[in-house]
Amino acid sequence: MIRRRDFLRNTLLGGGALLASRCVPFATAFESATTGARIEVLPDEPLGTISPNVYGHFTENLSGVVYDGIWVGESSKIPNINGIRKELVEEMRKIKPSVVRFPGGCFADSYDWKDGIGPADKRPRRTNFWEGEESPNAPASHKYDPNQFGTNEFIRFCKLIDSEPYLAGNVRSLTAQDFYRWIEYCNSAAGSTTLADMRAAAGFPEPFNVRYWGVATRVGDAAETSRRRNTPSNFAAGLPGCRTTTRTFPSSPLVRMWMIGTGRVVFWKRS
Repeated sequence: MIRRRDFLRNTLLGGGALLASRCVPFATAFESATTGARIEVLPDEPLGTISPNVYGHFTENLSGVVYDGIWVGESSKIPNINGIRKELVEEMRKIKPSVVRFPGGCFADSYDWKDGIGPADKRPRRTNFWEGEESPNAPASHKYDPNQFGTNEFIRFCKLIDSEPYLAGNVRSLTAQDFYRWIEYCNSAAGSTTLADMRAAAGFPEPFNVRYWGVATRVGDAAETSRRRNTPSNFAAGLPGCRTTTRTFPSSPLVRMWMIGTGRVVFWKRS
C-alpha cells in the first residue's frame, strides 16, 4: 500500500509533468520509481467529437423562468417578439444552445399539453406544480399557470434562438395515448389530421418536426421515487405503451425518446 506522503509527492510530480507537457508537441511520460505508476500525456491525440446536445438548456415553469422570464406577453412594454422577451432571444443566440427541454422538470409530470394550445384567451388556468414553493407575494402567474406559453410558443422560441426543441411527456398522470397525440400535433403533415388542422389554425401549418421526446422526468430521483412510488418495475410497465403508440409520421424525422434521471438511487442503477 502506498503511503500518504509518497502519494502526495508523486501526485505533485505527475501534475508538474502534465503542465510541462503542454509546451511539448509530442507525448510526455512520467514514471514513478517508487510505485511503478505511470502518467502518459498525449496532448495532440483526439478523443472524439463531443455531442452538441451536451450544451443544451432547460425551461421549466418554476418561479419567473417562463412568466416574466421568457414570456412577457405581446402587449408588454418590454421589447418582445410575439410575446417572447427580445433581449433573452438575443442573448441565447450568442451562446448557440443545441437543444432546449420543456416543460420540465417536475412540472412536466402534472402538465397537460392540451392546456397550452388553441386560442390564448380560451386556455385554462391550472395550479402550478410549484405553487406551494412560491412566496406569498409571488405573482399569480408563478402559482397558477395561465398557459399562455405552450407548445406553439415554445417551438417559436426555439426557432428564434436556432435551437432544437425537446418535449418532456407526462406519462405519470396522463396516458401513453396522450403522449402520442402530442407527437401527432407537432409532427403530422399539414392537413393530414384534426390536430394538424388545430396547429394550422394557430398559425403553424407546417409540422414542427420535433425529434427529441422525454419519457417522464427525473427517473430514479430519490425524492421522486419516494413520493410517487416510482420503482423500476412500475415505471418500466408503462414503457411498452409509449413505444407502441409513438411513431414517426410521414415527412417527419425519426422520433427519439429519452429517459431523464439523476442516477442517485442504487437500485435504479442495478435494474
